[in-house]
Amino acid sequence: MSLPKHSTQWVVKRFDGPLGLEMQVAPIPQLGLNDVMMKVHAISLNYHDVGTTRGTGGVSTFAILFAKAAGAKVIATTSLVEKAKKLHEMGADYVINYRDVENWGTQAQALTPGEEGVDVVVEIRGGATLRQSLVAVKMDGLISVVGVRADTHPEEQPVLMDMFFRFCTTRIAYVGPRMQFEEMNRAIEANDINPVIDGRAFSLKEARAIVADSCYDELRSS
Repeated sequence: MSLPKHSTQWVVKRFDGPLGLEMQVAPIPQLGLNDVMMKVHAISLNYHDVGTTRGTGGVSTFAILFAKAAGAKVIATTSLVEKAKKLHEMGADYVINYRDVENWGTQAQALTPGEEGVDVVVEIRGGATLRQSLVAVKMDGLISVVGVRADTHPEEQPVLMDMFFRFCTTRIAYVGPRMQFEEMNRAIEANDINPVIDGRAFSLKEARAIVADSCYDELRSS
């Protein structure tokens, strides 16, 4: 028997899932759970709070959507002009190009009321960027560390005293329990949040090339 030449993906939406999500975005919410933990449980964002996200990946874009739904101001960072435009379209109030502005933490701090610093930083890389996050965060603020790159050099990592002198909380965020996942789904439904994905569709034959190109783009933009 020959193998089929085309593959079809079927997604069954559970009755207790968030309403309003189309089929192509149904598998996405696992990325958002980290952001709910950071944005809802770690600190209560309101219209006076400011959050900072780094990059344009799944975690950062979800963080922007949840922060805006909570009424927060968002400062995002990226290295590409075309991505900066997309971040603004998602709702980011300010976008800093970290290739042009090496000390972006200082600029992020300057964009906050009274230059006190941001309330929440979503940190996805670690190393030197974590040092900048420590500059950007306000006293008694929160840095939620979602990931650290494998190629980060030990000498780039902040030491414990760096965090001590900022008087901030640094928290590692992992995938949470079912209760928080259900809360995230309710937040998605209540605020009509739709994950940001590439709307293009590809055949199974194109999968290898698409994955290779995506990895190359990630390396090029990092």
